[in-house]
Amino acid sequence: MPPNRPSVLKTFLGKITRNLSLDRYELLNAKKRNGGQMPLIFDEIQECIPSLDSTENIVEEIALTDILNRFLSSLSLEQRKIFMRRYWYLSPIKEIATEYDMSESKIKMSLFRSRNELKKLLEKEGISV
Repeated sequence: MPPNRPSVLKTFLGKITRNLSLDRYELLNAKKRNGGQMPLIFDEIQECIPSLDSTENIVEEIALTDILNRFLSSLSLEQRKIFMRRYWYLSPIKEIATEYDMSESKIKMSLFRSRNELKKLLEKEGISV
């Protein structure tokens, strides 16, 4: 507690919580802590996702969502978990490998094959990549 008693304790505690949260966010998102994973992840998946110009209208967005859902359901449970951990939760390959008790090279190969399958499916459906 500060030397003077705050007039509204709830506001005082809220401010402390907000500041701690912001500090934690900055700590977790510092460039050194993040290890530069974001650009790497976006580079990996970029070749499989169509450009913004081709998905501008709502109908195409709905079609893309349907294709992605079908693609994910076509993957084995293990492949789907790996794909989602990498491209949805943005987990580092090393972390995924540790969690699933696999080598990093096996995770990389699984992601490579999944991206290729997604790219083929998108091309087959007529969505330019």
